[in-house]
Amino acid sequence: MEGVNNTASEPTTALEALTQKISDQFEKSISRGLDKLRIDIKSSIAEQYKSLGPPDSIIDVASTLKQVASDMNKSINEAKAATSKISEMAFSYKEALVNTATQFTPPNLTKHQQMLPAANLGMLLGLDKKARQILLDTKKGEDNFLNIYEIKEKVAAALANLNPPPLARIEVQQVIKLRNGSMILQLKTKEAAEWLHNPTNEAAFTNKFNLDTCIREQVHPIMVPRIPITFDPSNPKHLREVEEINRLPEKTIKRARWIKPEYK
Repeated sequence: MEGVNNTASEPTTALEALTQKISDQFEKSISRGLDKLRIDIKSSIAEQYKSLGPPDSIIDVASTLKQVASDMNKSINEAKAATSKISEMAFSYKEALVNTATQFTPPNLTKHQQMLPAANLGMLLGLDKKARQILLDTKKGEDNFLNIYEIKEKVAAALANLNPPPLARIEVQQVIKLRNGSMILQLKTKEAAEWLHNPTNEAAFTNKFNLDTCIREQVHPIMVPRIPITFDPSNPKHLREVEEINRLPEKTIKRARWIKPEYK
């Protein structure tokens, strides 16, 4: 106001000069306030952006996760393809087993026996194989130097010279030599083995094959635990009773003995 008084002589001129001075002060004050507010806002926005913006470590982790996801997707696709291939192979193998099972018919087994589980079927096949074997025992023992091919030819020649000949052709599939000089003849059919076990047919065959040879039944020693001492191994009635209770054919048990004396 002092400045206005010094420069103006009229009230109107003084009022205008005062108004202009005040306006200039307001403008400078508002300009400074706006500049400060602009700087504060800019700084606040920069800090907010810095806190919201991902750091380099997060960017690296995100990139690694993307790569892992891509690799996992690739592995899953490969696993699906491998699983499909394995399923196809397993199905083909199953089909092969089914086809083989339907095509294979074990010899001399009834339809009911062929429907048994694999374990029982294997046991029946073993029993059938045993039933087609005969044991030729010889007094020559280890002095029997004939090989299996010569024995097979000699057996075939003896069977061909039988009079009367067998009702059916007897074919030897395999010859097994034992250490004591005896031999096992594996025949093609069980009926052929039964025919040779007949005493008359056995005598006719051994006369043609070798007089020092006889057909002996195969026996297999087994040890049975926990047998009461009331059992008498020398009593044939006890042996037949054991066979009957265990549903074994009669005279399956040839003989029995204690593994050690009873008093022990």
